Amino acid sequence: MVNLILEDSFGYLFARITSKLQKELLRAFKSNGYNDITVTHWAILRCLWQENGQTQSELADRLDKENANITRMLDAMEKNELVQRRPHENDRRSYRIFLTEKGRALKDGLISIEKDVDEECTKSLSEKEKREFKRLLKIIYEDIS
Repeated sequence: MVNLILEDSFGYLFARITSKLQKELLRAFKSNGYNDITVTHWAILRCLWQENGQTQSELADRLDKENANITRMLDAMEKNELVQRRPHENDRRSYRIFLTEKGRALKDGLISIEKDVDEECTKSLSEKEKREFKRLLKIIYEDIS
């Protein structure tokens, strides 16, 4: 017999958690004065804080997003002076994405907010359970890939 209880579905649970986490992160950004930062902007900034100068395609691959979505996000981020596109030195069709001073300056504040949200959302888990949960999520992600 097939289990029809929605709450027993991994897909449903992941989608529900993802939605709530994104809403909470966005709420925290806005309540701390980061009104122009979306969850996708934050993810792009995180990638660039880790490795500045990635191409749009590299960002799209890393974030599992369509190139067109990344283009729209980068357009908004460039308009807000968080990033700038520079022609790729070896590929005329491609651009590298670099943080501006303004984009670099957001790092400590946004990372602090993210850490607070992560801690609030996992407050019922021990440190060992948090590590195990991350490990299991990575395995599930690889299995899907």
